[in-house]
Amino acid sequence: MLSSAQATTARVAVVDESGGPAGTIVASRLQSALDGQPGIALDRSVADDATARQMLKDKKLDLVVILPADFTVQNRKIELLTLGLNPTGEASVIPAVQAALIGALADSAGAMLQRSNGKPSTARRMRPSSTAWRRWSSASSPTSSSSS
Repeated sequence: MLSSAQATTARVAVVDESGGPAGTIVASRLQSALDGQPGIALDRSVADDATARQMLKDKKLDLVVILPADFTVQNRKIELLTLGLNPTGEASVIPAVQAALIGALADSAGAMLQRSNGKPSTARRMRPSSTAWRRWSSASSPTSSSSS
């Protein structure tokens, strides 16, 4: 049985399986955005997908954000994993994760543009299209969803 503190705090990990610069930037910015947020206990010790999945099974994490091996600025597929055992905590943290992901993706695209041409980026933070947002936010599976 969950205590009231556990029920309102979601234990979250961000895992970068991509090994590329875009994944590194997004993971770092996502962690920074989530760190210290109310209702989020960020676990920075999780290094890989297998460990994250095992920690979910062992009930040591409530939500895992995975940037898969094929993650790039062009292929922004992101997996959110949960067992659904802490619905109150997860429901309260998912909007913060969504906002942090959008900001991290927009910032990383600008950073990658800046790196690619050696000049200061003129990229502006853009909002996702409503179609992409609905697709990402209305995932049907309670245990895993993807964003592209």
